[in-house]
Amino acid sequence: MKKFLIIFLSIILTFSIISIVGCKDTGNNDDNPSQPVVENLIFSNDGTNSIVTGVKDNTITTITIPDKVTIIGENAFKNCNQLTSIVIPNSVLEIKDNAFYACTNLKTVVIGKKVKTIGKSAFEGCTSLQNVAMPDSVMYIKDKAFAYCSNLIKVDLNENVKQISDYAFYKCYSLVDLSLSSNLTEIGESAFAYCTDLVKVTIPNKVETIRENAFANCYNLVKIKIGVNLKYIENNAFSNCYSLIEVVNNSVNFTVEKGSNFYGQIALYALAVYNRGDIYDEIPKVVDGFIIETDGQDKILTKYLGKEKDIRIPDEVTIIADCAFYNEENITSVVIGDNVKSIGAGAFEGCMGLTSVTIGNGVESIGALAFKGCRNLESIYIGNNVNYINAIAFYGCVGLDNITFADTTTWYTTTNYNDSILCENGTLIDLTDSEYNVRLFVVDYNDYYFYKT
Repeated sequence: MKKFLIIFLSIILTFSIISIVGCKDTGNNDDNPSQPVVENLIFSNDGTNSIVTGVKDNTITTITIPDKVTIIGENAFKNCNQLTSIVIPNSVLEIKDNAFYACTNLKTVVIGKKVKTIGKSAFEGCTSLQNVAMPDSVMYIKDKAFAYCSNLIKVDLNENVKQISDYAFYKCYSLVDLSLSSNLTEIGESAFAYCTDLVKVTIPNKVETIRENAFANCYNLVKIKIGVNLKYIENNAFSNCYSLIEVVNNSVNFTVEKGSNFYGQIALYALAVYNRGDIYDEIPKVVDGFIIETDGQDKILTKYLGKEKDIRIPDEVTIIADCAFYNEENITSVVIGDNVKSIGAGAFEGCMGLTSVTIGNGVESIGALAFKGCRNLESIYIGNNVNYINAIAFYGCVGLDNITFADTTTWYTTTNYNDSILCENGTLIDLTDSEYNVRLFVVDYNDYYFYKT
């Protein structure tokens, strides 16, 4: 009996302990009982900082971070695809790496007034984000912080930002309005590469280094102004900036020459370069969205910034520059008047919406790759004064139905560039059949040179 009583009391005591522990209200996250949950946010504390580490429900649409939070932790809101807006309070000092990575519907962010650092990839892939204003406290924007924010239009950096790190705004295709901090000292590698809607950039006076590929492939960048203390422009910092036609260089450390490959190719495509001490006369002229420059003799169309789909080249233009309409996918038809003398290399390359082209009687030459990749181009009319067509001018124009020449007499083709320039040793060809011409220029002889004697 005594033995039975001891066993009975032991069982009761065991269940009592289990009952007490099991009923304790911890207020913790079910998945991780060490981290409390408040208003759907998961927190931790390192003894100094209150850190948001995640959310219990990643389908949330709006968040207001509570006051007293000092850090938004790594991956805290990563892949919260339904999140549309967030308010970060003034207590927050740092936004850690990947904090809002790939929040693809995030449109509105209010950053508190004490945030000093925006971490690596903090907002990378937030494809709906359109505007970002940095409070005065932000000093460092880390690698890829806003990379691939493809709809980001405006970035206003406060006066205290010292460093924009590598790939910080990489492939922010829609970025048009960029205001850089006066205290900025360095622009990182590929920081603004492929920001294809950028038109003008002013580099502040305290910037000393522009890293490799910083503005590479900013196809629509037309003008850049350089501050007085710039020392280093690394390789390819401005590579493939085909529209960069005006460079204003105020640096005391170097001079830039028009057409030079040096200093990151900043002046490779320039039509006007002003070094420190030069008399500046802003030369770009804009006519109905066309940017027109002059070299003292010709009027050169260098870029189209308009929105019209059916365009006619202004009568004053005498040259269409290389890559002038590069990747202008909205254009559907082009009429080139009789005053234009030449069409540059790649002038209409990648114009995917282009369906018809009329080339006037003044044009004498069509450059290499001039219409490359215009896969929806159906018809081309070529005026009677064209006497030279460079190789692969119509490469990839798979939708062409006809190429019509006003003058079909004495045309020759050759694979030798020098022969084409000298107009000798070519093979006589017949261009009277507009449909067969397509086969000649697009298929059989797409990499040949054509000339007329």
